[in-house]
Amino acid sequence: MSFSIPTPDYSANVTTTKYAWKTLHAYLNQQPPVQNTYYEIFNQSGGVILKTLKIQQDNTPTDAEDIDILITVDGRTIFYDHVINALNHGTLYTAFMTAAGLYVDETGSFDVTALPASPVRALWMADPTSGAIGFPLKGHEIKVEVRQTSAIEAGSRLRGWCVYDKLEAVT
Repeated sequence: MSFSIPTPDYSANVTTTKYAWKTLHAYLNQQPPVQNTYYEIFNQSGGVILKTLKIQQDNTPTDAEDIDILITVDGRTIFYDHVINALNHGTLYTAFMTAAGLYVDETGSFDVTALPASPVRALWMADPTSGAIGFPLKGHEIKVEVRQTSAIEAGSRLRGWCVYDKLEAVT
């Protein structure tokens, strides 16, 4: 008895796609904002790493204002409520994640003593220029939004910056 095993046809072209992380920036400059309206800084999917989030509000009377941050990661939300701290006029704030939730700091460095009483373990996002430490926030889809909940004053402006990596196909 004789039998043979067919030889596979390897002549068909096989297409492979290579991927690499690309560092990108997103920017929001809303002037004037509308009270209680969320403004999107960025919304990306397909593999995203949020590395840095900074926000700033400006107004003519130079008052501190109430700003909320809403971050959605793969359908889950992380919310920073303005009740924790009003943001000073003209000050650039860096966001950090702690076990207690989202923390916003005006110095750009993570200061454990400034936190509400909680263990500090799950930090994410850092500003490499300030020497701050942290770990990036990763997900298939990430969206960052901000809003001003206090009354809008003359010359109001709401700004936000995100530095993130996105997985992209390379040729």
